[in-house]
Amino acid sequence: SFGADGRVAEIPQLPPSASMPPSACLDVIATSEWAGMVWVNLDPDGRGLPVLDELADPAFRMIRIGAIDYTTSAPVIIDNNTDATHIAHVHVGSFGADQDPRIPVSTATRTEFGLRIESPEMPVARTPSDPRPGTRRASTEIWLPFVQITRLHYSDGTTHVLLKGCCPVDDDRTTVHLTVLRDDLDEPDPVDEIVDCELTVEQEDRAILDTVPGGFPLAPRLQSHIKHDRPGIVYRQALGAHVGHPGS
Repeated sequence: SFGADGRVAEIPQLPPSASMPPSACLDVIATSEWAGMVWVNLDPDGRGLPVLDELADPAFRMIRIGAIDYTTSAPVIIDNNTDATHIAHVHVGSFGADQDPRIPVSTATRTEFGLRIESPEMPVARTPSDPRPGTRRASTEIWLPFVQITRLHYSDGTTHVLLKGCCPVDDDRTTVHLTVLRDDLDEPDPVDEIVDCELTVEQEDRAILDTVPGGFPLAPRLQSHIKHDRPGIVYRQALGAHVGHPGS
């Protein structure tokens, strides 16, 4: 058996007073439990956990949505989340109904943790507290390499926070761990509806992304882009710099 530091604590064949061989040890990997998830840091010199101030705000309630398995790579999933233009087409069955695909262009800037994307106000089929159409604006942080925090601010005053950790299984499979925080939940009744809604959105994305090859081109010129793809280009640049890709 081993201690928390990875050193051997007991070998059944040896008495407790015996010296333990120092070579009988385990590699220790830093782990933390945070926001309903277990986080693993494979790089001892890497950055710490993301910052999510809403976790300490009593106005917000945390809802664990669960784990969703995708058959594509983690950067493909994050890239999809940088792109607001797909909403009117992919999410027509949920929150993208009747949305005009000619949306405003989002901005993206590099940060010390990755990048931040600001999306202007745009129409939605309904808001969290009103079945009638409304508007929302989004602010997304991508914590490199594969963590997304999105804050959705609706016209009804509700703030909806998505915490999404994309955990690679291999080059072509990813498990997405999703947690939601909301500041409009006084009663437990809507929780099941929120879980169902979030899972529906993930399934809409998965139906498309499971057909996308896992290989993710970091050089922007390997794909065609329009001005609305600026956040995805900045993500490629930031991810490229993170993994030491030349020219990023």
